[in-house]
Amino acid sequence: MPPGADAYILKGVIHGRDDAEAVSIYRNCRAAMPERGKLLLMERLLPEQVNPDDPRDRTNVLVDINMMLMSPGGRERTESEHRRLLMQAGLQVERIVQTPSPLAVIEVAPANIA
Repeated sequence: MPPGADAYILKGVIHGRDDAEAVSIYRNCRAAMPERGKLLLMERLLPEQVNPDDPRDRTNVLVDINMMLMSPGGRERTESEHRRLLMQAGLQVERIVQTPSPLAVIEVAPANIA
């Protein structure tokens, strides 16, 4: 990662990785980020609990199953799973923007460590 950028964007990168690889990628991003830098993740978010009547939930679960078959260790994640992995890398979620597409934008910043 080139150091010092205002923002970094990862689209569809993390879902193809296991947890250890995801944390490693996040740590590399954190090492390059200035204190006011942002990381924008564009990923599908699995619901914490699937609503079978919600078409987005059903689609995201099917994509998750497909990802697990195609990419060893890869999978879609819930918001809480993303938060946990980001925290391990010294990052924190600032906000999540659900888009009309299946993807959400997760805005991430360096964690405030006191």
